[in-house]
Amino acid sequence: MVSDLQRSHRVEALRHQAELAGRRYREVDPGNRLVAATLEREWNDALRKPDEAEAGRNRLADEFRQTTDEVRRRRIRELSADFAVAWNAPTTGNADRKRMPALLVEDATLIRSGYSVSIQLRMRGGRALELDPVELLRPGGGVRRTPAETVAEVGRLAESMGDKAIAVELNRRGMLNCGDKPWTRGSVASLRHYHGLPSRLRRLQQAKREQGWSTAEEISKVLGTSVRALRERCRRGAWVERHAFTIGTRMFSMYRLLDDAECKPTTEPQTDQSGNGRGHGMTREAS
Repeated sequence: MVSDLQRSHRVEALRHQAELAGRRYREVDPGNRLVAATLEREWNDALRKPDEAEAGRNRLADEFRQTTDEVRRRRIRELSADFAVAWNAPTTGNADRKRMPALLVEDATLIRSGYSVSIQLRMRGGRALELDPVELLRPGGGVRRTPAETVAEVGRLAESMGDKAIAVELNRRGMLNCGDKPWTRGSVASLRHYHGLPSRLRRLQQAKREQGWSTAEEISKVLGTSVRALRERCRRGAWVERHAFTIGTRMFSMYRLLDDAECKPTTEPQTDQSGNGRGHGMTREAS
C-alpha cells in the first residue's frame, strides 16, 4: 500500500509537470496554431491530474482513518471484556499493567475521610463510576513488632555500646530484626528512637551535664562567639576548659566556663571500645 507521504510527493510532482506544460504553452509562437493547440491540450490535462491525485489521496486517508479508529475501538472493547485475563496473564509485565488502566480511565478522584478512601472514576467516553471505599492500614495494624525482650536487651547494651556495636552483638547471637534481617546501625538507631532508649552518647552527655559541662554550641551562645572561636579561646586558656572523650575511635568534646582567667588542663580522653568513627562536638552518636 502506497503511504500518504508517497502520495503527497506524487501530487507535488504532477503540479510541477502542470507548471512546465503551462510554460511551454506560453512560450510557443501563436502563429503556429497546430503546435499551440497541442500544447494547450497537454496543459489542460496536466492541470487535472494534480486535482485528481489530491482527491484520491484525501479519500484514501479518510478510509484509513475510519478503519484505524474502528480497529482501536474494537481493541478497547475486547480489552475491557477480557481485562482480568490480560491483567493476570503471565506474559503481562508491570509496565503493561501501568498502561492498561489508561486505556479505560480518563481520570480518578480520591477522597479521604479518616482511614477510608472513596474512589471516583471517569471512564473514556464520559461514564462515571464510584468504587467501594478502601480502608487504609492503621498505624501499627498488621506490622510486625520487635519482641519486648529484644527491645530490653538493646536498652541494656546501649548503656555501654554504640549502635554499630549493638548490631554486631545482636547478629552474633543470631537475633534478627522484625523484618527477619540482620541488624544494622541504622535499624538499631531506629528501634531506640521509636522506644525512647537513650544512646551511649546521650548517657555520657547527660552525666557530664550534671557536672556542669555543655556542648560547644551552647557555650558559644553564652559567650556570643562562634564554635571555632570558642575552641581557639580554650587552646589559649581563656575562661573555658574542655573535656574530651572517645567512643570507639570517635572523639567528642564538652566545655564549661571557668571562674578564673586560667584554663585548667584538658582532661585526658576516656576511651570506650564499643564503637568506631571520628568526630567532635556531641552532635551525633558514635557506634
